[in-house]
Amino acid sequence: MSLTKGSLRLFKFVPDEFVTHLPPSCNSNYLGYNGAVLISKEARVEQDLAQIEQFLDALWLERNLAENTLSAYRRDLTMVVEWLHHRGLSLASVSGEDLQSLLAERQTGGYKATSTARLLSAVRRFFQHLYREKIRPDDPSALLASPKLPQRLPKDLSEA
Repeated sequence: MSLTKGSLRLFKFVPDEFVTHLPPSCNSNYLGYNGAVLISKEARVEQDLAQIEQFLDALWLERNLAENTLSAYRRDLTMVVEWLHHRGLSLASVSGEDLQSLLAERQTGGYKATSTARLLSAVRRFFQHLYREKIRPDDPSALLASPKLPQRLPKDLSEA
């Protein structure tokens, strides 16, 4: 049996990753069934973006990072959330293989290794934070390999 309201479908048996036990009156993005709530795609995006903001607040408090660094992390992590949700995934359901696919797409898409390394740094720190705070039971970024970065000459030297 399923009910449909707008773009949401509510099934009698919904996977646990989509269900939370909040009263349906909490938010118009929820459609309730017997006390369980199905979270819409938009609400999951909002939830993921809120987790990113909590992470950035924690970084600012704990590490006193510069605003430019926090902005770069926000931009990179927001891009990851958009990429995940385009594929029907969320921060709660992403696996290491999914993140590896993202890195492979960036490589074939012509992104520089340095920008991919920065993205990977943000992703690693973010998932370490989620694991440390017990928001996730694992860290899907733990086994990801860093891209090989080109060697740079020291700024004081030049090619002769």
